[in-house]
Amino acid sequence: MKLRDLLVRGAMLSLIMVPMNAYSTVDDDKTRQTAWIHSVLAPVPSPLITGDKVIRSSYYDTLSILIDNNRCSNFYGGSASAVDVFNRLFERAKKDYLEPGIGMRMSGGPISMLNAQTNLSYRMFEKISINRNGPFYKRKLSSSQVHISGVGSFAPDTREVRVLILLHELAHLIKGADGNWLLPDDGKDQDLSIRNSKKIEAVCGEQIRDLSRTKAGEHLAKLAAAQGKLARAQKEASSKQLDGMVTNTSGGTGKEEDKQ
Repeated sequence: MKLRDLLVRGAMLSLIMVPMNAYSTVDDDKTRQTAWIHSVLAPVPSPLITGDKVIRSSYYDTLSILIDNNRCSNFYGGSASAVDVFNRLFERAKKDYLEPGIGMRMSGGPISMLNAQTNLSYRMFEKISINRNGPFYKRKLSSSQVHISGVGSFAPDTREVRVLILLHELAHLIKGADGNWLLPDDGKDQDLSIRNSKKIEAVCGEQIRDLSRTKAGEHLAKLAAAQGKLARAQKEASSKQLDGMVTNTSGGTGKEEDKQ
């Protein structure tokens, strides 16, 4: 094994272990909560989140509900399970142009997934589309001035309706204690889709309405941005440190002769 490979592995292991040890010795509840929030925020969010203000806001608003201990997150099996599946959903999500009445659509053969840490079994669809022509983004179609219907009791193109749409789709991916999906498939049944949205609003409506009185999503977005900068700074510092170590161990040339 080359010397540089050994150094890289050692440095990466130290970067992983230091934060864990730091958090394990802290008893303060607020600090532990901050550690938990950091653990569910990806250091580098997907381009879909960073490149679209509307999606970014709705992602962090929804996450702010799921990471809290409340009736809504408990409906999805608890924060750890809900956040994990929600993030997996966003890994596949893309913007698309669909019929105006659709907020999001999941299609393609479902894929069975397993989180080995939480032992949670869930499913994921091949294609997850956020409709740019629907209530997630618009109140009406500019070309025809046709008004777009809201979802549940929430008006289209609002903070609340976007979170309801995301929570609706999330419930299609997770099973309840009875072994059935939290929401039955409704892709071909508009009436059932409406009833499903009403069910999610009945469970999560309080937390969704509270969004208008809080800035929880904005707080998480700022925290994620700060975490991203920290991760990049740590990576750059680690890279410079490794370059220096390799230079010193190779007689100042920075070249490696080990060919094993």
